[in-house]
Parts: sequence; C-alpha cells; structure tokens
Amino acid sequence: MSSHTPIEELLRVAKRVNYPQINYPQTDASIIRTPPPDGEFVASDQVYRSFSRWFTETKGRRLQPYLTELTDALKVYDISCQLTVQLDQHSEMTFSTSNTNSEANVARARKALEYLQLMPFLYTPVVIKYINGSFAEDIPIGHQEGGLCSTYRIESEQSLERKILLAGSLRDLERLTGCDIWLGANRVIIIGTFEGSRLAREVVEDCIVRNMPPAPKIRDLMTSLASQEFETLGL
Repeated sequence: MSSHTPIEELLRVAKRVNYPQINYPQTDASIIRTPPPDGEFVASDQVYRSFSRWFTETKGRRLQPYLTELTDALKVYDISCQLTVQLDQHSEMTFSTSNTNSEANVARARKALEYLQLMPFLYTPVVIKYINGSFAEDIPIGHQEGGLCSTYRIESEQSLERKILLAGSLRDLERLTGCDIWLGANRVIIIGTFEGSRLAREVVEDCIVRNMPPAPKIRDLMTSLASQEFETLGL
C-alpha cells in the first residue's frame, strides 16, 4: 500500500505521465481556443482523468510564475496541475484528478482552466481567487447563442457603443462591488462575493440591454453606501 496521501500520489503520478503531444499551426487561434479531449490513465490501481487547455508559448511562459500558487490552490480539491511550455510551439496546462473526485470539484477546476485560457495572464491571481471559493458570474453579452445582444436583438453598432460605455466604468464598478471584472468581446466575467457579483451583473445588463450608462448608477450607489456608513457610525 502506498504511503502517499491521495494528492501526493496524484502529483507524483502526474509528473511521470506522458501526455499526448498535439502539434498545430501557431497562427491558428481557433485551435488554441478548442480544448483537447479529456484523457484517462491508470496508476497504482487508481483511475485518473485529465483535462487540458492550450495556450500560446508566450502566455505559457507568463503563467509559469503563478504555477506554485495554482498548484497549492488545486491541492485542496485533490487536483494536480502540470504546465508544459514548448519553444516555438504551444503551451499546455493539464489538470488531473482521480475518477472518484466530486463533479463539483471537477466543474470548478474546468471553469478555472477555461478562465486561465480566456483571460490575460495578469488575471491569474483572480482565477486563483475563484479556485479558492470566490463566486463567479459569467455573462454572455454578444451575439452568440444565449448572449444578451442576440437575445434582445441589439445591433452590432449599438453593441459596440454599449461595450465601450461599460468599459469606461469598469474600475469604478470594481471599487463599488469589491469584485474583479473582465470584459471580453462576447463575455463579462465577474469574480468576487455573491452580493457584489449580482450587483455588478445588474449594472452590466442595464448597460448592454437597456443602454443605461453605468456611471450615474454607480455614483448613486456609492453615495447611498456612504450615507449608510455615516448613519451606522452615528455621524
């Protein structure tokens, strides 16, 4: 019987597993966005599964300084992390865990890996917050299926104008809600507390769907919160 704990065994196994290498044209961004198929392997009579995402070589190198912190955060869920960076090719990050791990743990890890691929590397500490238990609101805002612009038939030009309007108020919205917010072409990802995330979502939807400028609402909410704090202090 192994003397290793489950996560120690998993980390030990992950280091010696030869994951299949898939070569693709560096310039084909659509392939980088498409996750490779899940893997499965057996070690010490235990079945493990793995799931991966590809990055450019540059982003892989920029993720390397965060690898220890990522690994430590994932250990709580009995999930290992391996990052492979190949010169002049692609990078690949692989999460591995036993088949007995809970679906909730695996779902959070999958979402974190997707966020790592989608968001700039400077948001890696934010993704680690999510792994550590922060709430996430993932809002499709574009013309993709289920996106706000698609659902409410918002024209492309209107959509662009509203995204620019939203972008100008993101830092103030972060200060108001205490959340980290990333605005992409077709998605807004909000990571923080449940209450802060829901408030941020309300502001995002008002802007994209109803063309309501965020700045006045944020200003009013900040004033209201300040008044409540003064009342609490008896000032």
